[in-house]
Amino acid sequence: MTDPNRASATTYRWPWFILGAAILSILLAFLWMTREVQRTKRIRDASAPTRPAAVVPTNPPSQ
Repeated sequence: MTDPNRASATTYRWPWFILGAAILSILLAFLWMTREVQRTKRIRDASAPTRPAAVVPTNPPSQ
């Protein structure tokens, strides 16, 4: 005899694999973008022009 309730309670595993892959891809994309933003900031800061130092005369002008 087959139980009619058992036939309707069939569980599938493949949706869990799809869900896991989607969560993993979102996590990896977030980590990748975080690293790229840090890398871009580091490159931008390293190549930014520096402000020239204030020119202070060593010999004050004579009056």
